[in-house]
Amino acid sequence: MLSVIFAQMQRIIFLILLWCISKAVFSQQPTVGLVLSGGGANATVHIGVIKFLEENNIPIDYIAGTSMGALIGGMYASGYSIEEIEEYFTSEKFLKVATGAIAEEVKPFYKLPEPSPAFFTFKISKDTLIQTSLPTNLINTSGVDFELLRFFSQPKAACRNNFDSLMIPFRCVAADISNHAPVVFKKGELDKAIRASMAYPFYIKALKYNNMLLMDGGIFNNFPVDVMTEDFHPDVIIGVNVSDDFEQPDENDVISQIKNLIVARSKQTLSPEKGILIEPETPFSTFDFQQIPNIIHIGYRAAQDHKYEILEKIKSRRSSEQVKQKRRYFKTKFPPLLIKDVEIKGLTRLQSRYVKSIMGLHHVAEPLTISDLEKRFYRLLSDDKIREIEPTLIYDFELKGYKLILDIEKEKDIFIDFGGNLSSIGVNQGFIGMQYNYIGRTAGTFRGNANFGKFNTSFLLSARWDFPFKKPFYMKTEGILNAFNFFTYNRQYGTENIKPTFVKTNHRFVNAEIGTPLSKNAVAKLNYEFGTNQLEYFNTPLYTAADTADITYMDFTQPVFSIEYNTLNYKQFPDKGMHFRISAGYTKTYEYNQPGTTSKHIIAFFKDRQWFKLKTVWESYYLADSKLKMGTKVNVTFSNMPVLRNYYSTLLQAETYYPTVESRLLFIEQYHTFSYASLQQTVILSPFKKFQIRITPGIYVPYQEIKTNDYYDVYLTSPLSSFYFTFSSAIIYHTPIGPVSLSYNYYQNTDIAGLNLTPSTLFFNFGYVIFNKKPF
Repeated sequence: MLSVIFAQMQRIIFLILLWCISKAVFSQQPTVGLVLSGGGANATVHIGVIKFLEENNIPIDYIAGTSMGALIGGMYASGYSIEEIEEYFTSEKFLKVATGAIAEEVKPFYKLPEPSPAFFTFKISKDTLIQTSLPTNLINTSGVDFELLRFFSQPKAACRNNFDSLMIPFRCVAADISNHAPVVFKKGELDKAIRASMAYPFYIKALKYNNMLLMDGGIFNNFPVDVMTEDFHPDVIIGVNVSDDFEQPDENDVISQIKNLIVARSKQTLSPEKGILIEPETPFSTFDFQQIPNIIHIGYRAAQDHKYEILEKIKSRRSSEQVKQKRRYFKTKFPPLLIKDVEIKGLTRLQSRYVKSIMGLHHVAEPLTISDLEKRFYRLLSDDKIREIEPTLIYDFELKGYKLILDIEKEKDIFIDFGGNLSSIGVNQGFIGMQYNYIGRTAGTFRGNANFGKFNTSFLLSARWDFPFKKPFYMKTEGILNAFNFFTYNRQYGTENIKPTFVKTNHRFVNAEIGTPLSKNAVAKLNYEFGTNQLEYFNTPLYTAADTADITYMDFTQPVFSIEYNTLNYKQFPDKGMHFRISAGYTKTYEYNQPGTTSKHIIAFFKDRQWFKLKTVWESYYLADSKLKMGTKVNVTFSNMPVLRNYYSTLLQAETYYPTVESRLLFIEQYHTFSYASLQQTVILSPFKKFQIRITPGIYVPYQEIKTNDYYDVYLTSPLSSFYFTFSSAIIYHTPIGPVSLSYNYYQNTDIAGLNLTPSTLFFNFGYVIFNKKPF
């Protein structure tokens, strides 16, 4: 027993002596400090510089950085190799995190609201003023926070919150907004220090930490040479500075104005004797993250230009093998990243239970790994009742595992939408919507909206409850009033004739719905609809202002089952993604017709009707990352609906084909039928972002056309006896509030009811031609 103790003591004494000898040897070598400035995407030149230094065996003994320099320097100081850092910064994931896209991409399709013509959405808390509800950051920073947690939780535990005990001693700078002063982080939570240092105003949310409100360190000190000198006193300083590489402020570029206003231009210099200043010139903007591979190369070349100066001033060398050994040794201090406890902040007890249900944390027997946590974290972030999440991992030495703290900000209580549509054919619409969000043990969404205009007047009220079980589902009930007026007017001069409305439909119905996600982008739904379709029409275009219209009431009930998949990038004029929907329903209705003065009938008519319906739509776009894209859209609809008492009531109750955006505003008789198939092929030229030139030829084949004769009798043609070509060419620009488009449309051999038109039209539109839904 004593021999074992003696052997262990000998080993300890030997290691202490070895450490003292190596310390004495290395202390005689000149030390090197690396100072990394901020600069957004341009600051990734630091990766190229570090890469060059490593290749030339230049030692790095200390690191100080600001903003992006703090992130890159912090990763290197925490034991990540420059290859790992470069791989991450050039990855698709980093691009999504840096631009905030990852927070949007994780949102599941089944959680998204029905498309609306909204231009703007204002989010308001019920207990605050509008001013305090205005957004303070451009991107959702939850993804940034999670990535920092993933990279720095283990190094933070290994150094026990002392930055001098990292693989390389490290400092970073943030700005204390409350006290108008810089803050130098020497200890504390490493991920929070770096997060504070890179909180670029209006882009990344400010961080509350230790009773301070912290923002980007570049506000006061974007090139912390003084911090390096005062804290570490290195023999040589290598400074990499892009903070003076400012683009001139532009009157139309708010980002350039903000940058020039708030970011401090470096006034610090390096002495020629002790300093090496590298100032790469980058032609890119602050948020040009797509250019990072090129920027890294610029940094490498800039360091190459200073090669002889670096080799002359720094005589000591550290081989790649020595750096790897140092990295391996530091990583032996990393506790396994296993999460054994979870705490929820910022929510009530019931709301916390809702969060734990979504994340599946109620019955977790085993500790969570970081990959487990990542899936659950983004599942929570995808919930429409959660606005942002600030995660923190703290190592508990008694627990021998990590404690996860989730500081959650729920979504604003009230949404107010404004939107509409302006068109060259006089169909101008306004839209206003309101939504109230509730979160407790379950989540509730209460919506109301109104469309108002000459063409469409509509009101909607809905209530939805989401249940965050292991297999989540929702239940929704909504009531809709939806009136469409296809009015007669002079197309050429845009003035109305004195005739009343030619065709009018009024849908009043209730929809009860239950749905569950099949995947992130797919949902299965079961609906039960009941209500009335009120159809008003004249049986001939040769009516007068003295005539009265026929009215047909269709009281209906119909169950509908559907499966839908959707990844389209725009709700109108998409050019990326895919949409597929298949739906089947059974309709039972009571037809009641009250004849008007243009009807051949005198007495009222009523009859029970029933039919089945099957509808499919498939729309897909290819070559999404190319300037020349392709798209295909296929519609197939089958229905065994019978003809009704007269021609126009049959047309209005039948299925409708819409080949163009404009066609949704027109009553084209040939496009109303029971069963049909259609194919459209779209070619899209997109010379720059959000701009499209679209050419869309198509073919529409009704199985049987609905026709009338001189006696106003309604009948069906022979199967597959006709087909129609369609064509549309359009120029579109997707503005921040909605698309603006100019299109030429061709409808072969069609009569556009109420309009004195050829089948060709020129159509200008701004906004969304989207209305509250009709019954199935």
